[in-house]
Amino acid sequence: MDYLCTTIMNRGEGQEAMWVDFLWNRTRAIRKDIVIQGLCDVESATIIEQITRFHILCSHNLCEMDPSAFDPKINDENMLKCIQSLKHHYADLRDEGINCPNEAEFMAYDILMHLNQTDVLRRVLHYPDHIVQSTEVQLAVKLFTALNEK
Repeated sequence: MDYLCTTIMNRGEGQEAMWVDFLWNRTRAIRKDIVIQGLCDVESATIIEQITRFHILCSHNLCEMDPSAFDPKINDENMLKCIQSLKHHYADLRDEGINCPNEAEFMAYDILMHLNQTDVLRRVLHYPDHIVQSTEVQLAVKLFTALNEK
């Protein structure tokens, strides 16, 4: 994953169309391999976090790209699949007594990806206390609240 991020993505601005499809296919394959093999450790969570950040970067940098070269809806769907995989990883690792340092960040992304759904706050109540109290999740909850106030 490090090779993909440092070598392929750094091919230069203006050449995103050349590497985004290649990277998208590779990151999808990596994520699916992790799920199929049932890997659940800090290293596999870190890899899925990197893949999720790749999708976030694509959403930001490629949003104006021609839809034939980059489809934001498909990107968002894959980002949500990554976040769902991370939720399972975090829960399983927590059961083993392992807390992942980036869990709050990715739970905040989950909230932000579901700003239009009314059950977001109910889901947040199921997060561990240290995640609910984190700066990242608190900011995401404030954004949700501000957006949904009448």
